[in-house]
Amino acid sequence: MDVLNTLVSILAGAATTGLVTLCTHLYHSKQSADTEDDTIKDGMMALLHDRIYQAGHYYCNVQGWCSLQDKHNIDYMYKPYHALGGNGTGTAAYKAILALPTEPPTK
Repeated sequence: MDVLNTLVSILAGAATTGLVTLCTHLYHSKQSADTEDDTIKDGMMALLHDRIYQAGHYYCNVQGWCSLQDKHNIDYMYKPYHALGGNGTGTAAYKAILALPTEPPTK
């Protein structure tokens, strides 16, 4: 009977150790995946912000107007930018672009 109790104790300890090791590995894998997802999200938001900001500078300060097609394109970029949590200067540039006339001024 002592041999059976010893064997059960060893197997229970090994199973517990294996389970703890597996849970620890899964936890760290999830943490790494979450960190990577956050980094990708931040990078995508930065790219969208840069593109909206640059478009805002061009349309507002250089060209002075923005066609409907270009406004649609800016809107297409702004929606995911905003959904990712972007705001501030990106939103200001977006609103400034939408406020521009859609045709060049006549001379």
